[in-house]
Amino acid sequence: SVKDCQLSTMMNVTLFLLAASLLSNLVKALVPAPQFWNQASSNVLRTVHPGDFQIITNSSFLMDGARKRIADWFRLPDDFINYPLNPDSMVLEGLTQLFIIVESNATKLVQGVDESYELNIPATASATLHSKTVFGALRGLETFAQLLDFGWIKEDWGQATFVVPAPQTIRDAP
Repeated sequence: SVKDCQLSTMMNVTLFLLAASLLSNLVKALVPAPQFWNQASSNVLRTVHPGDFQIITNSSFLMDGARKRIADWFRLPDDFINYPLNPDSMVLEGLTQLFIIVESNATKLVQGVDESYELNIPATASATLHSKTVFGALRGLETFAQLLDFGWIKEDWGQATFVVPAPQTIRDAP
């Protein structure tokens, strides 16, 4: 009957959404998917504390916009869950800096401008973002923001910790 068919369809959709939700907790997805993404198998989590994190770049144009973007990265969702401190006993390594190297400070976006970038987040040391133009750097910053996950709030100091698995390298262009 039509009701049975509708009920069956609703159950299939519900099961699909439940499975997708469970998988999304296991696999970090970037949208759009980058052309190259190397995530080495590791048990290292880079911890990022908003008050200690800084972006260092040779592009003054980029820094003006980056400061505004950083504030948005570290906003907690209204429905956040405070996860246990390092529940999987991973190696925690602080990440305090992202170095951005931009080859050209040209700020005019025209057809054919190079918007490529390479983002490296090593298991230790600072992360780096290299691009030919500020537009590639902005794309790389958005990718970095997608990689950040809320980790936990340590009760004795009340500061949020965000985490990103390491090492990983991403190269992309539109």
